[in-house]
Amino acid sequence: MTTSQSKFFNNHKLKRPKSLSIFVNIGLVLLAPLLAFATYQTLGPFEQGKSSIWLRFVLLSDLIYVLLLIALALQKFLLVMSERRKKSAGSRLHLRLTGVFTLMALFPTITVAIFALLSINMGFEAWFSERVQGVVSVSMRAAKAYEDEQITAIRQDIFSLAT
Repeated sequence: MTTSQSKFFNNHKLKRPKSLSIFVNIGLVLLAPLLAFATYQTLGPFEQGKSSIWLRFVLLSDLIYVLLLIALALQKFLLVMSERRKKSAGSRLHLRLTGVFTLMALFPTITVAIFALLSINMGFEAWFSERVQGVVSVSMRAAKAYEDEQITAIRQDIFSLAT
């Protein structure tokens, strides 16, 4: 290959058309709720069991979807890193904006996870506190006493009927 040909190929890299990229992104956005609904239907109300072919199909499609999202994010990240290495205009700003928006997206998720963890922990502590254990043991003793009383009453009825 001559130097003019290599310059041509370097200047005109094979890129995906913008319309294809937009189509793929919109397709992935529309596919997410459909996969979530399919997963819910397969795991939830239908109770098809572990050996169901539909469950395997839906979980495989979920896995493929997640791998596609990871691949697209990794591709974008590598593109930004290559632009930064070239010291392209705006690459540092793009990297900073990506970092800020990532943190903004992760902050509510982490906050919800922390509050869920704390509320579940407090709920379990309330379930297994000494007061609850005392109430449960008293109710168990009351139920046992009621059972013994009913057994005694039934025995007396049986003896009176027998005589």
